[in-house]
Amino acid sequence: MTERHDRVIRATFWSDGELLTWPLDKRVFYALGLPALCEWTGCLVDDPASWKWDLFPADTHVTAETLSGWRDELLADGKLIAYSVQDHRYLYLPAFHRYQQLPNVGRPRLPWPTDHLEVRRHSTDSRKWEIYDTHTGVRIQPRSPKNDSTDDLPCDSPTVGQSLRGSSRGSVKGEGRATHPTEIGDAVALLVEAFPKSGKEKWRLAAQVALSEGGLAALEKATNATIQAHPSHPLDYFRVVASGSRPPAPPNR
Repeated sequence: MTERHDRVIRATFWSDGELLTWPLDKRVFYALGLPALCEWTGCLVDDPASWKWDLFPADTHVTAETLSGWRDELLADGKLIAYSVQDHRYLYLPAFHRYQQLPNVGRPRLPWPTDHLEVRRHSTDSRKWEIYDTHTGVRIQPRSPKNDSTDDLPCDSPTVGQSLRGSSRGSVKGEGRATHPTEIGDAVALLVEAFPKSGKEKWRLAAQVALSEGGLAALEKATNATIQAHPSHPLDYFRVVASGSRPPAPPNR
């Protein structure tokens, strides 16, 4: 039996527009089961037969073949990344580091995907280890409890919940750096940051409607266009863009 770990589940699990289109068991497998099997690098052994007994021991309708099918779907969607080391198969869960706060970690026991992660010994404490994104050099773990923001965390795959390409929380702040949100909650965070007076719940509702009616492309387009235009009535502007209509030209600023 694989070792299981206590992991965090974010509130957005219950309202994420994409996950809500999946069967409940698949949602539980992806958002709860796989993170519990991952070690702190976000890596786990590719072994559906073991997952069956680790995660669904009493659910006869969920078989190893069921889990293999879900794994293949997640691989196709970019939500899992497969890699091999010495003929052993492993998986990497890119979204893992966006939700798990691990302030103190030791040497990983599983090999990691070197195309995506770089694991280093801590510079001042040899008992501790750190993990960095190979492409950006940004430290992913450990994360301090005093700084639980995911603003700087890279998205290892542009299809982890789909990235909103071109959005930049940094550009809103004028810092000239780009981040790539990976779910509806990130789109809401970008919009709230740019237009705080509109309120988080109103933005969340508008984003959910955009996602349910127009899909991820509509959510992405509306988010980017609204932030770039910075209109005087941003919620109305967002809804118009999300519906596929042509928004009014923003006044010169």
